[in-house]
Amino acid sequence: MSSSGGENDRGYRLLEWDSGFFGFGVARLTVPTADTAGMAGIIDMLRSRGVSLAYWATDPGDAGAQLAACSNGGWLADEKATYVIGLRALPPDGIPPPEAEISEYRSNEVDDALYRLALQSGVHSRFRIDPRFPPGAFERLYREWMRRSVGGELARAVLVAGPAGRISGMLTVGEQGGRGDIGLVAVDQAARGRHVGTSLVRAALRWFVGNGYQSAQVVTQRANVHACRLYRACGFEIEQIRNVYHFWL
Repeated sequence: MSSSGGENDRGYRLLEWDSGFFGFGVARLTVPTADTAGMAGIIDMLRSRGVSLAYWATDPGDAGAQLAACSNGGWLADEKATYVIGLRALPPDGIPPPEAEISEYRSNEVDDALYRLALQSGVHSRFRIDPRFPPGAFERLYREWMRRSVGGELARAVLVAGPAGRISGMLTVGEQGGRGDIGLVAVDQAARGRHVGTSLVRAALRWFVGNGYQSAQVVTQRANVHACRLYRACGFEIEQIRNVYHFWL
């Protein structure tokens, strides 16, 4: 949900939304790679601007970048995997129909079940596993993500499994970089093993095809083994992996 401040040529962007939400300065490093000394210079600039936290996504095959991050206090918060699937010329009925009951969520009010599922969707999130975030920050972030998805700000639709009043799973669909994009995904623990996750992903693919997208993506944590397995089973393939470091300054 990050929004950026102005571009600069110093290797970082200040993130206005993140800073306002968390209550301290947050930035994203924009350099694709760096050596130890170069990273130290960027970190010093961020400190001088009152930044408390910086994110950096790197190629895990870039040994120099990993060394630069670790040498400057970077903490490996996430191994982020992007899965993609081509949808060109694939008709909606070419995708197997969902086995569970799936529908679009139509209310402007967020059902409590959706808030609970939003928190379940982030169980492997770097905002949850990094202990240096203030207590409750992860919960507030994912509740806000769900609220803004239902409101149409961060998603074009929210798909839910189960009838009204008994929602057992949810998935948000939107767009990133011209691709269909799956955002939040979760299945209630009591409903797992009943093909709810597969049904939600299949429904999302049918939604993307029906809305003219030629490809779709989903970003998840490699630590989320069950999600990775689900996406591969539904025809997705890994496009890239990025190591995401947190620098607490």
